[in-house]
Amino acid sequence: MRRLHLCLYWCVLGGAPLSVTLTQMRACLFIYALLLCGCSRSPDKTAASGGSPQTPSILDEGLRKYSNAIVHAQQELLTDKWEERPFRCNISRDERVSAVAKPMFDEIKARLKDLSVTSLVASLKVVAFPYGDVTNQFDDASEYVYSVGNQLIKNEIKTRSPEQLRGLPRLGSDKYMLVEGPQGFPLPLTIQLQEILEDLGLTNGWSR
Repeated sequence: MRRLHLCLYWCVLGGAPLSVTLTQMRACLFIYALLLCGCSRSPDKTAASGGSPQTPSILDEGLRKYSNAIVHAQQELLTDKWEERPFRCNISRDERVSAVAKPMFDEIKARLKDLSVTSLVASLKVVAFPYGDVTNQFDDASEYVYSVGNQLIKNEIKTRSPEQLRGLPRLGSDKYMLVEGPQGFPLPLTIQLQEILEDLGLTNGWSR
């Protein structure tokens, strides 16, 4: 299963720094979440790992250390350079934030290498499914760190051997979904973990 990524919110992962209005994106996600309520889905499962939005993680530690610098870098300046297509985007601000956040993400990536697959899944920042993207109280700095950090964790999970990834979706829960920023798409964590296996071509019995 592939998801359509509507924009790339960060430079640090190598994509174009395209920004859209969070309010507009969340409105679209809210409508989608309402539609989901009318659709049947499998019963909720209990996460094998933490899987709780309240569980502190490596991402929370990084945010505490760098949040002030990121918030400062996110302030718009009169001299900032903007691009209008394909979305209105403050290029200067995105470059400032990326430069400030890079040391934090480098530290996070180094620490992730020492974690087990179970601990990596427990380190993902999640919110309640399906309304968490609409109802969370994260500020821009928090959402940025959690979104990029979650992608880094997913990237690290993909480096592990197939045997280590056997049963990966069972480490998640249907009650939660990842914080992915404005480019995300609301899906249960179990499905998002299943996507990792599919990306690696592990589709025959590896979910169990």
